Amino acid sequence: MALSFTLLISMPVQPTTSAPPAKRVSGADEGLSTDNDMEQTVDEFYLEDSLSPLFGAGSIPDLHHLRYGKEIPDRTAAPFGVSGEAYNCLSCHGVDTSSGKIEILVERDCLVCHQPRVVETVIVDIKPGNNLNPINPKSKGLLLIAILGSNDSDVTEIDISSLLLEGEVTPLRWGFWKGRKGHINLWMRFSTQAVCTALGDLQPGQTYEVTITGLLKDGTEIEGSDSVVVVPPARGKRSKR
Repeated sequence: MALSFTLLISMPVQPTTSAPPAKRVSGADEGLSTDNDMEQTVDEFYLEDSLSPLFGAGSIPDLHHLRYGKEIPDRTAAPFGVSGEAYNCLSCHGVDTSSGKIEILVERDCLVCHQPRVVETVIVDIKPGNNLNPINPKSKGLLLIAILGSNDSDVTEIDISSLLLEGEVTPLRWGFWKGRKGHINLWMRFSTQAVCTALGDLQPGQTYEVTITGLLKDGTEIEGSDSVVVVPPARGKRSKR
């Protein structure tokens, strides 16, 4: 995707950073003169009058500009944005004043704003030593789950505080042990009830994937999955003859 255009605005701007290179196409001078003018007209001018005729309503640029004023989330911040702050023009677009007018530059390369997400896959083993991985929604015990180390994966580099099962359940206990092949493995115990609640409406005999996500100490994302089988509810005790 290669997109570029330039808006020329007659108003003073103090850019907070230098603008990266971008291809420019002449726009129109709308005669905006103050910061208040800029804020009052950004919704209707930039989103309605300017973008839609150039690219069409609902186009990629049009949708991107609807983020104006919304909070910049973690890991997806634009190059000039800061997570937690609100998107503004300079969050995504640099400016060039060399011509005597303000030129808002639009990047041609999507990767300037959208960096590829790097996720390292880890080996998750639910109930190590049990290939069936049964889980009983009625159980009030703890579920043992391990992240196995390997030649390419050092589990001691995992930030334990970042680990989440299904994006919401944290381990209650954890520790390390050395496996038969000499690799260090990480064990964790989760509340079985909390795990079942996170998985949703469980049906007896059905298999469900369980995903654990987290971060390494250097900030690299990790993710791994294994599956569980829901055991049928226990029948009542047989009467003695």
